[in-house]
Amino acid sequence: MVANETQRAIVQDHLGNEYSLLKKYDGGRIGSDSFDHSIFSTYELIGFSDGDVNIYLPHFEFNVGSGYCIEINRDAMLGETIYHEQDCTRLNLYASDGSGLVDVSFPRVKGLFELRNLAKSGQLLTIPQVAGGDRGKLPIHKSQVRADFSFRISSMSYGQLFARMEIDHPAAEEVIMAYLGAIDRRFADYSGLEPHFRENDDNGERLWEDQQSKAYNAERKKLNRALFGELTDILEKAELELRRAS
Repeated sequence: MVANETQRAIVQDHLGNEYSLLKKYDGGRIGSDSFDHSIFSTYELIGFSDGDVNIYLPHFEFNVGSGYCIEINRDAMLGETIYHEQDCTRLNLYASDGSGLVDVSFPRVKGLFELRNLAKSGQLLTIPQVAGGDRGKLPIHKSQVRADFSFRISSMSYGQLFARMEIDHPAAEEVIMAYLGAIDRRFADYSGLEPHFRENDDNGERLWEDQQSKAYNAERKKLNRALFGELTDILEKAELELRRAS
């Protein structure tokens, strides 16, 4: 389904920010997991601190994405053969009515809000694509289809923060807009680290992020606290469960 104006603006405004200290791009994955017999695909907005240009910047990475995971009943599979193509994953499944085989294609997610719009119209089960006459033979129930948004934030000194959000969360657009906006606004303040940064020690050896002065580390800690604190508040106000890792 086509993204609405607000959804398009969120993605375009974020990726179009050319004056940020962050490198940004979008990307995705598609594939299968043999362990739980599932097919998955994700689309993500991804970014990291642009240390190639601004070497004083500390390590920082983030993303926000959406994706689906569809579990396949092993009894419905014709052997273990799965065809991985550039834009989809295909496999043959036994028809639910026992009439033979159905060729099923699982497409790559190509937009951040694509799955949300399908969910809002009750069409998540249309993700697996089949020929028109075989739709009623699809051996996949809606309970086997999971879709959600995901958030990840990471820095060397702070650790990592993860959260997931239901694809039909009532305020998804507002949460994502606030999340990305806070990153752009807060990370702009990291330019204040430059006066405290030394590229090399007195012997000409490279000084890495964790080898900088007390002034640099104190300022970095203050900036991390402000950035991660605001992002945590945004996700917690949306009543999302956060997971942290050091």
